[in-house]
Amino acid sequence: MRAEAGDHASADQLNVEQIDFLQTVAPPALAQQRDFGIPAAITIAQACLESGWGESSLVAEANNPFGIQWFKGTNRDPLPPVQKDSWEVINGRNVAKTELFRHFPNLMDAFTARALLLMGQRYRTAYAERGNWQKFAALLGPKTAENPSGCGYSTEPKYAAILTQLVKEFRLDDPRALERYAEGKDPGPQIAQNIKIEGDGK
Repeated sequence: MRAEAGDHASADQLNVEQIDFLQTVAPPALAQQRDFGIPAAITIAQACLESGWGESSLVAEANNPFGIQWFKGTNRDPLPPVQKDSWEVINGRNVAKTELFRHFPNLMDAFTARALLLMGQRYRTAYAERGNWQKFAALLGPKTAENPSGCGYSTEPKYAAILTQLVKEFRLDDPRALERYAEGKDPGPQIAQNIKIEGDGK
């Protein structure tokens, strides 16, 4: 469920625009954790991964940082879908595809749509484990012999591992750091030491 998502940034490459993106997505992620129990750490990690830290054209053109696809007859969106190149892992190979993706009027609508999606029938196994972000992440991956209950948000076999790496690397499981991001503030020296901020260092 990804369009144009590149490799995730490593800590020594994180720039001020990526910090700004974290500060943008932290408030709605924390709100949905409070309202629906969906782990904010995974919401933010998914937004970073699926959108290439907010740099994808799907974000710019459709306010869709989660790569949420559009399916005829199932969505009643006010805006028409957008067509984007994407890829899926099929039989161990990356296969290029052209897909339709949902077009949201604003970023908050995308967060709401994702929450509703994760509370739906397809993701019920993952949602049942929302109290443990690591189990939740694992169950968002594809169904495999090693992960028989995978819900298939992504076909990338390493999806959970990538999300987990993002969470650990940037302390997204630290409520204090996320609250600081949500307030538009520096998350503190523990995470700042992992971040190279370009510019004036604000």
